Amino acid sequence: FKSYWFETGTPTFLIDMIRAKQYHLPDLENIEVAEQVLNTFDVGNIPIESLMFQTGYLTIKKISQMFGNVVYTLSYPNFEVKNAFNGYIVGYLTEHRFRHTNQLYKCLIEDDFMGLKSQIERLLSAIPYSTHGNLYNYEGFYVSVVYSFLASLGLDLIAEDITNRGRADLTLKFPENSKIYIFEFKVVEDDKSNSKKPLEQIREKRYFEKYSEVIQKIFLIGIEFSKVQRNIVNFEWEEVDSDK
Repeated sequence: FKSYWFETGTPTFLIDMIRAKQYHLPDLENIEVAEQVLNTFDVGNIPIESLMFQTGYLTIKKISQMFGNVVYTLSYPNFEVKNAFNGYIVGYLTEHRFRHTNQLYKCLIEDDFMGLKSQIERLLSAIPYSTHGNLYNYEGFYVSVVYSFLASLGLDLIAEDITNRGRADLTLKFPENSKIYIFEFKVVEDDKSNSKKPLEQIREKRYFEKYSEVIQKIFLIGIEFSKVQRNIVNFEWEEVDSDK
């Protein structure tokens, strides 16, 4: 069985709106909206969350009360829609010039981080210059691209993973808690930035501690993207010492 419902639709207008409004794609995993947002039908001024809910790409996962108001938590209705939608986004951004294969799975299974770096570089290189607009100045653009790339392969992701010391940009969990990747991203003017490196931030904030009791292998990955080159200029990784 395949995702027939999704494949028979044409969500191009959704992708155009997401791009125009510079929407942070990982937010689609867990959106909180008020009741009036879901009931908006003004086509000329409709929020993305409302449009995606009304077209079936998001569904209600939780209903709660907040100061007397009803709050709805939205997310993808199932794995197939999440997988297909993010795959469509990758294809749209790259104009179907990029075809991810089993090579990425192999890199992840074997902890081949140089291979993972190469896959992300290839993905970003396949996005036409005109598609970037001014988006390459924003960290959210790169986070969204990497998130969609991994989500399109059906991987278990946590965007803005909250800890007691802050938020990790992206966490990738492997089946049966076998291992975990914690990503931190940063956009720099060039490859000679004097600001704090992403990997250094993960170490300082110790985002990995929340998983140290249940997951044996934890890898930290820091990636810097250049506004000028529109690609990776620094890629660092390390495995967390289980004794620390």
